[in-house]
Amino acid sequence: MFLQNCSIKKKVNSHGLSSLKNRFTQLEIGKTNSNDVLELFGNAHSKSLTDDNVWLYFERTTVKGQIHRLGKNILEENNIIKLKFTNLGILSNKVILNKDQMKKVKYSKAETEQVKGKKSIVNGMMNSIKEKMYRKR
Repeated sequence: MFLQNCSIKKKVNSHGLSSLKNRFTQLEIGKTNSNDVLELFGNAHSKSLTDDNVWLYFERTTVKGQIHRLGKNILEENNIIKLKFTNLGILSNKVILNKDQMKKVKYSKAETEQVKGKKSIVNGMMNSIKEKMYRKR
């Protein structure tokens, strides 16, 4: 009986806003303004570094895994909403990303090359100390 009760209840850890998808459907491009968004979502979790008119909201839900997963946390939901406003505060674009779409991120295979020949400040200081030591002999 004890084991059945433990397996029925899931321990859910949430970060960010809950039910982000439901709130997302209430937004209308061209009609919703920034005050409506503040009332519905609250303050933005993050704003774009280059544009203050782009707001980001997050939802992350993890659940304790089964016994065969050794109790590790399993990512159940990972949603991000990106809202873009005009200069007048009217919603001009809305995008929702889920965890499946985030897995499709393509990374560059290009590697940066180390610049050879440049000596660091510490290396230069050590070389000058060596020269002074051996000059006095």
